[in-house]
Amino acid sequence: MARSTLAQRVLSLPEAEREALLGELLSSLDGEGDTVSPEAWDQAWGAEVAARAREVDTGAVQCVPGDVVLDEMRRGVRDSRR
Repeated sequence: MARSTLAQRVLSLPEAEREALLGELLSSLDGEGDTVSPEAWDQAWGAEVAARAREVDTGAVQCVPGDVVLDEMRRGVRDSRR
């Protein structure tokens, strides 16, 4: 089956089914032995969140409102389809 045909069929699924399929696809990309314990996962994300919060607090990065980011993403997707 051509990839574009498959994509059309997948995109016609209800959102909940697309979400479940996406989870399965992402899981299929995880390599053997790449599993991380929940504790290690929490620790890694905790460190990432703390680092990002420091960047915001020190002014090293500038926050962009979510609606602005989403508008830019949608515009980029629309432009890429032309």
